[in-house]
Amino acid sequence: MNAKPRKQLLTGEKAREIQQTIPNAKEGGWLRPGSGLLVHFKIMDDNIDYFVRGKRFCGSWKLTVGGAVEEGETFLEAAFREFREEHFNYHIGNPEVIPDVAFFHRKRKQKDGKTTGFDYVTSQARVMVQNKRDLESYVAKLKGAAVAANSALSAMKNSSSKDIESKSRSKLASDALSHGHFVRQLVKEPLGKEVRTLLQDIEKGKQIDYLTSDSQSKLEKAIKIFTEYSDFDIVKSREMLASVKAKDENLFAPEAPVVLELLTYYFGR
Repeated sequence: MNAKPRKQLLTGEKAREIQQTIPNAKEGGWLRPGSGLLVHFKIMDDNIDYFVRGKRFCGSWKLTVGGAVEEGETFLEAAFREFREEHFNYHIGNPEVIPDVAFFHRKRKQKDGKTTGFDYVTSQARVMVQNKRDLESYVAKLKGAAVAANSALSAMKNSSSKDIESKSRSKLASDALSHGHFVRQLVKEPLGKEVRTLLQDIEKGKQIDYLTSDSQSKLEKAIKIFTEYSDFDIVKSREMLASVKAKDENLFAPEAPVVLELLTYYFGR
């Protein structure tokens, strides 16, 4: 694999080859390998494609899911895992990879005699859904989990401060803890059990004076690593393509060029 920085749409055999690659720094010179997935949902009843997009805590909307490739995973396996994790392990159908296209982004930078950068592969997949009601029901579940995450963050924010009404924090913590699926997924994550314990103490109205600001920051960050989304919605794929082409300022800017390439290839053929 050429080690030069590049951004490239791969098709055919080249796309399939990189999707099935297990990145190994010693053998392939890979740096911080990551994998993403652009998923569209095809409604079989009316043959219309939709995207489920997530609203990040900072306010921008994001179409792709993704993250770091874990040891022993191929780029494609990592992408599918990230899809499940970022959608709170709710199930609507098995994504089918579109095998002849992938976007490869290799970044390299020299600093103080060291080479830094990353290698990121974004694949595209499709989920077949019988009707739009099924998709809306799925997204309602995602929204519910996102609301629970927001409640947890709001309860935890400045939780040791007496300036914030404790009853309000208690209600927010209770709302988060009452979402069983959210809590079950959260405790599987690093620091997830600690977050649950903190929320339980806040729910009981305890004064949280045992946390340092650094510890609290780490627990808040744990939720944001667990999910970066505060909301979800549904948008038609062709409307999304038009929005990306128009450079909608509400979209997550770093992914826009990748999404444009993949959508143009799929819908523009």
